[in-house]
Amino acid sequence: MDRFIIPLKTGWTLRRFIGFAIALFISIQSILLWDPVLGLLSIVFLFQVITNTGCLGSQSCTVNNTKFN
Repeated sequence: MDRFIIPLKTGWTLRRFIGFAIALFISIQSILLWDPVLGLLSIVFLFQVITNTGCLGSQSCTVNNTKFN
């Protein structure tokens, strides 16, 4: 169980806090507007922020600079 809990508590950077705030804003707007598509988008975005995956994860969108001959 600690393998799942510890990553949720650590690694919170400014980028991750901003992503969490945006995801909360989107989810609140989806509830207020009764928009299911926006609700699904907010669930995906919240999942990425909480689990630190996707483009909000640590160096997950970096470009590989290795040259292949």
